[in-house]
Amino acid sequence: PDELLKVKAAIEVLTRFVGLPQFEWVYEILPILNHKLKIVPSRPVIELHSNKDFTGLNYIEVFYQAIINRAVLQVTYQSFHDPKPDTFIFHPYYLKEYNNRWFVYGLNEEVNKHTWNLALDRIIEVKHTNIEYKPFEFDWEDYFYDIIGVTRYEDEKPEKIELIVYPESAKYIYHKPIHPSQKAEFEGEQLRVRLKLIPNREFMNVVLSYGKNIEIISPPHLRQAFKQELEEAYKRYCKNDPA
Repeated sequence: PDELLKVKAAIEVLTRFVGLPQFEWVYEILPILNHKLKIVPSRPVIELHSNKDFTGLNYIEVFYQAIINRAVLQVTYQSFHDPKPDTFIFHPYYLKEYNNRWFVYGLNEEVNKHTWNLALDRIIEVKHTNIEYKPFEFDWEDYFYDIIGVTRYEDEKPEKIELIVYPESAKYIYHKPIHPSQKAEFEGEQLRVRLKLIPNREFMNVVLSYGKNIEIISPPHLRQAFKQELEEAYKRYCKNDPA
């Protein structure tokens, strides 16, 4: 009975991945489990956060299989910043999900970069090729440790960052760290936070999401960047105030 309960719980978790590639097998085995083990589906009691409308979901399986089978692809990609799509040869190495979007990293032969980052929802077309795959031995976990999200620029090094978190968000950030490097201590009701990471756009977005409840103390250039961002936001609000 205990094992049956565990199987049932595991299946209920897996069925929350509705619409995601690679989970079709769950729906194939459910009738068998229901018949053989007398597992009766119950009402859902858990939901895993996923974006079912994400337009790149159909490419997850394509890139996953290409990575496993060491296949080289021809990708047509439409960047947010370029007026026209670009087509290039791509050797995929690693898939990553962040903020309900999927990204694939690999070698873009056009620019000879092994950590080229593609958002799956910006891909227009993928074709298989007979080109020989170029393996890339790389510690991806270490690569992502120094950042939040998916954006890492060449030659950037982690910086020591100090924040003050005000009482409204102090306990929340203490128990839900901004980054694995976080070291935090309370000073009265305020929280002093020390981080060591590369401050990319995703980091800025996370800090800005706390609004007035957080303040960058150092380094000075990062404090100035946040100050400028907030000043521009303030000017925009003032400019667009209803009469």
